[in-house]
Amino acid sequence: MNVTTDGDYITSLLSLFFITHMPELVINGKIYKSVSPLYQINTSKLKKLLRSSANQTAEYIFSKRELYDLYNTLIIENVDILIPDNNSDDIDYYIQLSKKEKRVWLQSLESYTEKLDNLAKRSAGDPYILEHICYYMVISGGDINRFVELVKDKYSELEYDAEQKSLFGSVEGSSISLILDNLFVMMAKKFIALIATMPSIFIKIKNIYDTTDSYTEMTIAAFLYNMQSTYKIEIEKRLKGLGEAEPKILFPTTLNPKLRRIIRLQINDMNQCIETMKILHDKSGDMSEIRREMLNSAEISMMDLDN
Repeated sequence: MNVTTDGDYITSLLSLFFITHMPELVINGKIYKSVSPLYQINTSKLKKLLRSSANQTAEYIFSKRELYDLYNTLIIENVDILIPDNNSDDIDYYIQLSKKEKRVWLQSLESYTEKLDNLAKRSAGDPYILEHICYYMVISGGDINRFVELVKDKYSELEYDAEQKSLFGSVEGSSISLILDNLFVMMAKKFIALIATMPSIFIKIKNIYDTTDSYTEMTIAAFLYNMQSTYKIEIEKRLKGLGEAEPKILFPTTLNPKLRRIIRLQINDMNQCIETMKILHDKSGDMSEIRREMLNSAEISMMDLDN
């Protein structure tokens, strides 16, 4: 089945067919989904960077999640990361992350640049400045005087108009004009909530093979944007799915029993599953409101969507 949203929809329809008309096959674990690869990648550069993870250099990637995990592994293998200690009152006290801790930390930042980029587009603001502004909103705790003090300390060129709730001026030659009203807070809500879970937006990094003790301090956004360009995984081909796969790709990824990936269709509560399927695939319109509420409550990230 295609590893795309189209493939997910087809999977849902076929699952509904078997659950409705052949439930005994599902109950007995006889229905499987074959997973096709999403990307074919260039592994030559990866083998040099993944010195202790040679098994991570598979030529085919089956999901965006898997691609992101590989990207994280590149960072983990090559970058030392220090973050402020969450248990210390001293924000200048940093702790070094282990490989396991780096993976957990990177996974927590999965949507960081996505949320920041969305805010930058909607507010027409510079993402690096917006990151600082949202951070200052968090640590000032609603104290506008403290917020302005923090902003001025970082960006002395900016002025704040309390009546208009506007921040304006010029930073490094770029004109800045932001209205920090309720609309801005609403647009920034998700990003601010993410920042609020962290002790600071500032971290320190260095190449893991650098023998000196010299670390570079930067914000999380600067770090992530830098890593995205430094450790960008070269995708040779975006694969279209089983129907258009060439034999040389189809056999090792889908047909070879030793290498293929299959997922068994399992149901814990058959009655609840049938009811959910009816809501999702109802064509009469009677369940449209229930379906809308169900979909609105679903937690969906960019990792769940094929681009």
